[in-house]
Amino acid sequence: MAEIKSTLDLVMEKTRHLRLSREEKEAQNLNAFKKKLNGLLQQYGDKVFDLNRFGEEFKELESGFDIDAASCLKNEILDKLTLEQPGDRFMGLLGDFCGADTEKLNATINAYQTARGAAAEKRTAQIKAVLAENRHISGGAVIPNLDADSHWRREVQAIRNEFEQLLEQEKKLRKASDKSTSDSVFPKTQKPGPA
Repeated sequence: MAEIKSTLDLVMEKTRHLRLSREEKEAQNLNAFKKKLNGLLQQYGDKVFDLNRFGEEFKELESGFDIDAASCLKNEILDKLTLEQPGDRFMGLLGDFCGADTEKLNATINAYQTARGAAAEKRTAQIKAVLAENRHISGGAVIPNLDADSHWRREVQAIRNEFEQLLEQEKKLRKASDKSTSDSVFPKTQKPGPA
């Protein structure tokens, strides 16, 4: 009588000769680290952790993996920065914890927000003038809906595209200048240790 095999037994039998290459193992290791790191970053962003606690958790995570954790942390933080939601906590983490220069990143994001704000004020004034002239609608209660204005959407998209290019250039410079070691990840005043 033939033996009945489970699906798992059949799969294991068919794949027993397959082995992961060194590159595949490293990629899996890196992906596992990034998932756990993103969990830590999420908790830090949600204010579950302060900087010291994040440092302790990061060191514990780093000790379980054989990768350049400092570089990975820096790149993950840089990937989280956007023009619309710059993430002040992440910018602080990048500067204070990773020791990265954030001045130009901040300047780019602030310049975008200033340019967008100025363009919004200008377009709002233009729409109010058109409403007052053509429809005789005016006053302090008139608040144009810029999101419904196709001219505004095109204009803000052009501004966003320009500044996204600048922000991406700054991010690439920060990633390229990554010469940190795992010891330099912690600021001198905030190294976690036994309490």
